[in-house]
Amino acid sequence: MIEEIRRRREDALQTARTLMQTTKTITRLQQETLEASAILTKLTSGTSLSENELQALGLAGASPFLLRMRLQGLLRTKNETLAKLQNEQRQMSQMLKELATCPACEGSGTVTRKQYVRDEGVILPQTKTEECSYCKGTGKMELGEEIAKLIESLHIRTTDG
Repeated sequence: MIEEIRRRREDALQTARTLMQTTKTITRLQQETLEASAILTKLTSGTSLSENELQALGLAGASPFLLRMRLQGLLRTKNETLAKLQNEQRQMSQMLKELATCPACEGSGTVTRKQYVRDEGVILPQTKTEECSYCKGTGKMELGEEIAKLIESLHIRTTDG
């Protein structure tokens, strides 16, 4: 069981680090998508675009029609990538929850043990429920301070965005 807990901590640390990178990428893509949408809105409404806006997207010198087509393609690609990354983010978050679940009691906080008692020549099975000694009844594993800090920073990030 100790080896399982150690493995889970290592897996949780790796997952939390990957999740943090994915969250940063999602935040960057969301910002880029907003900027591209704003430029497309300006272009569609006939507002002139600054050369800086176009250069930032690598679209300087293109005709309005070509700009609109490129921006639509760019937005479609970014939105598809965002959807994929958000799905991965949800899966990694779920994986972290599963890794934090105590393997000894499977998250219940208690373990049930069967014992056999002799009573007047008869052996009777008895079920005894007690607090899990690995998680101290919480149902959660202590993953370590580094992982807890990563998870906390992710929680703040994902609830702010």
